[in-house]
Amino acid sequence: MTGSSHHASQSQAHIAPHHVVHPRYSAASMAHSRKPTHARSKAAPTAPPTGKDRAAAARARADMSPLERARPRIEAAIAQHQAQVHEQYTTTPTPDLDADILVALRVRPLLDHERERGLFEGAYVHAGRAYVYHPIGSTFVDLSLETHEFDNVDMAFGPSDDAEAVYAATVVPMLPFVFEGGLATLIASGQTGAGKTHTMTSLNHFLPADLFPDINETHDVLISYIELYGDTVTDLLNDRATVQVRSGPQGTVVVGAKQVQVETTEDFLATVEIGASQRRTRATFKNDVSSRSHAVCAISFRSRDAAPADDEVNGLLIGGSMLLIVDLAGSERQSDQEHHDAIRIKETQVTNKSLMTLKECIRNRYLASQNTGKHVHIPFRTSKLTLLLKEALDPTSSLPTRTLMIGHLAPSLADSQHSLNTARYVSNLKASSLDHAQTSVTRTAGTAQDQSAVSAAVNHPSKWTYKQLCRKIAQWSMNTIKFEKIIAFKTEHDDGLTSVERKLQGIMGDMPPWLQLYQMPLSVWVKECAKQGVTEKTATKTWEQYRVAVAAGRKQDTAKSESTGVLLVH
Repeated sequence: MTGSSHHASQSQAHIAPHHVVHPRYSAASMAHSRKPTHARSKAAPTAPPTGKDRAAAARARADMSPLERARPRIEAAIAQHQAQVHEQYTTTPTPDLDADILVALRVRPLLDHERERGLFEGAYVHAGRAYVYHPIGSTFVDLSLETHEFDNVDMAFGPSDDAEAVYAATVVPMLPFVFEGGLATLIASGQTGAGKTHTMTSLNHFLPADLFPDINETHDVLISYIELYGDTVTDLLNDRATVQVRSGPQGTVVVGAKQVQVETTEDFLATVEIGASQRRTRATFKNDVSSRSHAVCAISFRSRDAAPADDEVNGLLIGGSMLLIVDLAGSERQSDQEHHDAIRIKETQVTNKSLMTLKECIRNRYLASQNTGKHVHIPFRTSKLTLLLKEALDPTSSLPTRTLMIGHLAPSLADSQHSLNTARYVSNLKASSLDHAQTSVTRTAGTAQDQSAVSAAVNHPSKWTYKQLCRKIAQWSMNTIKFEKIIAFKTEHDDGLTSVERKLQGIMGDMPPWLQLYQMPLSVWVKECAKQGVTEKTATKTWEQYRVAVAAGRKQDTAKSESTGVLLVH
């Protein structure tokens, strides 16, 4: 699959971003409030705004974040990029559902309270690919957006894909594999509040309809529900009794874990609800009821024709004919921890450490399956979570296994860094190495992509000498712009300039020339270039190419097959 961004469309029509209400989210939380439209009354015209009114309006604008102020321009740029994506990709690749390791991404819809806060979409799914938009650059002069395309995932679900569609694409294909003796594991990951628990609860909600009553003729269905909080493991179906995870000759055993046999849909749902209600939750900066623990719902299918085992274990044996549904604790960034007390900070650090260990185990499991001939160490014993999942992650296991991780992305542009982290976490599970992205450039002006800007992005302009910067400007402008006549190289600050002159020339303080140019508004740049007889078109194109070079030259670790581009938002 190709991962490069497509050149900008010639059409300038505004295409509204895709807002589709998720049928499986509650109507109360998802319904958009709309005011009724009334005919205009013939009331007397309102009085003109007073000075106080204007001051209040100015304060309201000042209170808006830079993203809110730039929202119409950002949404127009994103809509144009999405139109390009629709034109470029018209079919969805078919995933190999027989693979040992599968990865997926899911973007939930924006919720009402998020819309009320002025948040808007910054993640998008089309044709099996996920896109994350990330704001960069100056939010005072202009705004640039990075586009991040993830095309190496096996499946991608957007806001229009309801929970039943996710269930049909993930759980249903695994059921025959499980009934034939396999161990299937579904893992939900992502930042707190991204929709992990909602997804996994929904999967458990739909499952019994495909089991009962027919399965009672051939199998017993047993449910265990385990919580992992740091090094503490508890049984959510047995009054939160402490249990132990041990690895022995038979495999991994959760010693003392209760198994509840269910025979009807009602029994199944009631048992799962009891376990879910016992989970440890805590208010976080991102979510009022965030799950601060990992939860594993183990659904075993025991054949009624099978002879009793000679060495029955006291607890839950992780083995064949089993479906593990794993809801990971939500990840949080260090900046979010600033709002937490010491206990919550330590709690987050423990959670993040276990998530990184799980990532390392799954990724090394994938590397081991590539038949490289090299020994790959898989650190199962580093955490209780990975020890419990050892049978699913061990390439030497005698059990046939399939593992699917679904990374959950919050839809808001304000959460773009979180979403990038999750998408990279999931994408790298199937990566043989952490490669740098294939860089491409997209502009919103409707012109062809600029390959010269791509080559310029090899080094960030901050690394260029003044002479290199002058040569680049000359190259992009077909030798019509003499940069040294606009921003001269100064070893010292010129105190003879007034503050107004300094601002107009983009010389703010003692900034280096590359940053002076980056801070210069387009209107000022065009005016300065016009003094040299340069057309507005050439000046604008050069200015855009430079800003793309600054944005694309940012150093960042990217995932395998992650493609990046830049959208200039004017």
